[in-house]
Amino acid sequence: MELIRVNTSMNLNKFLILNRRLHLLKSKAYINGDWVNAQSNKTFSVLDPSTDKPIGTVPDMDATDAKRAVDAAAEAFKTWRNTTAKERSYVLRRWFGICKENRDNVAAILTAEAGKPLSESLGEFDYGNAFLEFFADTARHINGEIVSSPWPNKQILITRQPLGVVSVITPWNFPYAMITRKVGALMAAGCTCVIKPSEDTPLTALVAAQLAEQAGVPKGVINVITSSRENAAAVGKVMCQDPNVGCVSFTGSTFVGKILYGLAASGVKRVALELGGNAPFIVFPSADLEYTVDQALLAKFRNAGQACVGANRFLIHKDVFDEFVTIFKNKISAKVEIGGKYAKQFGTNFYEATLLVGVKPDMKIYSQEIFGPVAVCSKFNTEDEALQIANNTRSGLASYVFTKDLGQAFRMSRELEFGMVAINDGILSAPEPPFGGIKESGIGREGSRHGVEEYTDIKYTLFSGLAKGM
Repeated sequence: MELIRVNTSMNLNKFLILNRRLHLLKSKAYINGDWVNAQSNKTFSVLDPSTDKPIGTVPDMDATDAKRAVDAAAEAFKTWRNTTAKERSYVLRRWFGICKENRDNVAAILTAEAGKPLSESLGEFDYGNAFLEFFADTARHINGEIVSSPWPNKQILITRQPLGVVSVITPWNFPYAMITRKVGALMAAGCTCVIKPSEDTPLTALVAAQLAEQAGVPKGVINVITSSRENAAAVGKVMCQDPNVGCVSFTGSTFVGKILYGLAASGVKRVALELGGNAPFIVFPSADLEYTVDQALLAKFRNAGQACVGANRFLIHKDVFDEFVTIFKNKISAKVEIGGKYAKQFGTNFYEATLLVGVKPDMKIYSQEIFGPVAVCSKFNTEDEALQIANNTRSGLASYVFTKDLGQAFRMSRELEFGMVAINDGILSAPEPPFGGIKESGIGREGSRHGVEEYTDIKYTLFSGLAKGM
């Protein structure tokens, strides 16, 4: 299996090619169409996670800078909201096209700051860019309704209108896709935004803004502010509580999501929260085990296990448990003992793919989101027991079921307390379906037309006096 951050083990030619593709790197933030420093002129370093060495610096912005960005977005909203759906579609389509032309360059920057293998970075780019293409089409299909009136000579009209400035706060694990999935949707709806990327991966966000600028996105529609951990709380407070902000869209941990939710609540602001997961991966005796294990590898080890929808708990029926574990172990590695230690030949920041069995319910790893390349396999006896174990969590994002029993597949889909259920597949996210969870895994949906509607307000207009002579 390919290890994380293999950029350190590339041959010299590949390494030189990768570095030549970093020409899009920016060292300034982006506010109101200008590339700017922090008003304090402070900066912080962005580190290569495979070596902990700096690969660049960006502005260390504070609350004053955040306010400036929100004000710019609010001013731009006055005009952007009145553009036609067709115009917004064209702008998003141009952004998609320019990003596509720079696929290798964006992926190189992703690898440099996020530490992904280049193949993973290219995969994230393709996934993320697909959202821009999808929302370019969706922009022209944000429709209202005409509702039958209970009164004579009156007409009920329902329209969707953009809700305003959106504060976009994104994580480090998918620094490109989380921006396109949010910003593509809100722009399609007619909103503007301020993006605050993770302090670990701000460079990709700045590249996305640079390509948006080249695509003709008007100034102030997209703003990107960067800040260190020291300023994150102050910046976040402005982004959640400024009167000009209409919505807070956040992807990250449940712990931080609750803090932001509390801040936004003081102004009764809309929130779109995509938070932590604790995904069960349930295997019944009827499943094709070779195929199921291939899907397990995707669901667990994609992005080194650092994905909110990553399989976290492997629940294997007792009749196929031993066979599943054996196949799983052999597909991870040919060694008898699997993982459990740092891959020191690559440095101190690499951890081997690890498979654990015999984990008991009172162990932390049994119930907490792992967010790493560690797979935990447990036995179950009956369908009801599998459901009880799977649903015994405050998380409710993704779940996976492998069975050839059609009735069982429908029962599991109905009874699993998760926002998304994948039947016989280890990958479920795409632009077309709604992505999101229930319980403490978040509020709202991303992707699909529902993801665009998150950034709209419903307006009801009553037309009266429609009779002749009135």
